[in-house]
Amino acid sequence: MYRPIFVSTWCGPDTAGGAEHYCGRLAQELRRAGYPVEIWTTTARGYTFPWFEPYYPEGLQEWDGVPIRHFPLQRHQEVSFFRERPELLADMPSFPEGEMAHLVEMPQSDALYRAIEQAQDAVFFFFIYSHNLSFWGGQIAPERTVLFPTLHDEPYAYHNASAYLVRRVHRLLCLSEPERQLALALYLIDRERTALVGGGVDVPAPGDAWRFERRLQSHEPFLFYLGRRDQAKRVPELVRFFCQYVQARRRKGLRLLLAGPGEVDIPPALAEQVIDLGYVSEQDKQDAYAAAAVFCLPSQLESYSLVLMEAWLQGTPVLVNAAGQVAVHHCQKSHGGLYYRDYAEFEACLDYLLQRPALRRRLGAAGRDYVLQEHTWPATLERVLQALEGAGRPLARIPPAEGVDQAIDRSPDPAQT
Repeated sequence: MYRPIFVSTWCGPDTAGGAEHYCGRLAQELRRAGYPVEIWTTTARGYTFPWFEPYYPEGLQEWDGVPIRHFPLQRHQEVSFFRERPELLADMPSFPEGEMAHLVEMPQSDALYRAIEQAQDAVFFFFIYSHNLSFWGGQIAPERTVLFPTLHDEPYAYHNASAYLVRRVHRLLCLSEPERQLALALYLIDRERTALVGGGVDVPAPGDAWRFERRLQSHEPFLFYLGRRDQAKRVPELVRFFCQYVQARRRKGLRLLLAGPGEVDIPPALAEQVIDLGYVSEQDKQDAYAAAAVFCLPSQLESYSLVLMEAWLQGTPVLVNAAGQVAVHHCQKSHGGLYYRDYAEFEACLDYLLQRPALRRRLGAAGRDYVLQEHTWPATLERVLQALEGAGRPLARIPPAEGVDQAIDRSPDPAQT
């Protein structure tokens, strides 16, 4: 029986990101089910913050009932562990210069690597295949390493180093079938070494659409986007398509609301119709989902897409980029939304949806049913445990006499050893 340890470059209460959220919530669910999971991470805050600037205090803390250990940050050239243990890298081939540059640019932690070596009774769950911490940490005990790759069809996915990591680890746990199919096609691994576990979604109370509309001082329909506002997520394209649409259709009352981190370049002429909400509270987020006529997802780089599930849980239909295979897969399975390939299809889809309120309600209801049937945390937890049992890596459980607090208090801190 193995002790589960989750490893992420950054993770904590002030860290944003889909994979990091999934890491924290899955750890909480495992802990509540009696499994002594811990999260090991660095002191960095997150992807959109300075990578090598410590944010969290070093050592052991508790985060919503889960022990979380923050290890000191280092750059690759400061890590001595692999220089002392060269046999761990003896079989590693040479990688192209550009790939090596990528493998050394993100945060790492010498102390964390040493803790992995010492934890002989653990199975390690690494999050995000393209992070340096996952690549180097995955070389230490590959036979006890499970990878949540959160794989996208992006340049990093085609790196030789990515293939090397995926082929060495014990098992891949995929969040969607398109993600698994991409891994099988790119890395030519046996299907038995993969498992489809899906994502997990918290089912919230119904959002208050009327409250949000009163805040906006408008009952006109609006489109909603939530997530990073950058080029990788194709948010500038969404803004451009929306502006073209309202000008072509003369829809002065229609608005696009954007929430999340990052800067947004809003055309001055449409400043009253493209609204930058910035960060929003949990209640405002749910209210916005509920009030929106359509939730838009322009990104092509999704391995699961929590925001789609959240929108559907509030009964809102979605409009997604047809080049995003995961989002299209969810739309096809749920019958909860439409997808577009270019501006012409974006325009046609918006016309179709905005002119048919009853259709929007049916699509949103179908999406909600899909999430409740396949993407709740109990279903996800069961699939994760089944995948590990079937792979010969069953997880240890906390004895009934021990609670979470006792397990945290008695657990040694490898960062201090």
